[in-house]
Amino acid sequence: MRTRLWWLIHGLDRFNLAKSSAASGAFFLAGDVIAQKAIEDAQEWNPNRTAAMAFFGLLWAGPIYLATFNALDNLIGASTTLRRAIAKALLSQLTVSPPYLSSVIFFGAAVRGDPPHTWRQTWGQRFPRLYAAAWSIWPAVNVVTFRYVPAGTARVVFVNGVGLAWTSYLATIGGGRGSG
Repeated sequence: MRTRLWWLIHGLDRFNLAKSSAASGAFFLAGDVIAQKAIEDAQEWNPNRTAAMAFFGLLWAGPIYLATFNALDNLIGASTTLRRAIAKALLSQLTVSPPYLSSVIFFGAAVRGDPPHTWRQTWGQRFPRLYAAAWSIWPAVNVVTFRYVPAGTARVVFVNGVGLAWTSYLATIGGGRGSG
């Protein structure tokens, strides 16, 4: 078990983890502000929700992104050939995306104060739409990421930068009232 965990996070040194977490936290913060003000047209900004989304990026998304990129490099190879980039993008979309997107939905339900017994229903209403939307953007973005962006924090920053609109969408699903 210990060796399996090691190959998963090999290269996940504290400095890269701190930079990746900080970048994700900042992008999730910005994404939620955009979601509240531009997408949801909220009359008043909810700083508690923004803080929650920033902490989600800082403590969950950043580490997940970095660990996923490192694990895929270790599993498929660090080479940046188009074939390997496609393999990494598809494997990520099939194996990491469903539990990650589920965590966004459940986190959002908790942030909104939804009763826990309703979370499964919320997931059933939101996950199919969210996962379908993820397929429309992330395989292509990840192919570019794995092909051209250097490993480590640079990938996390690139993915967060490209995904600012996506993060705003996630904030409406996760922290907002996003409909099923």
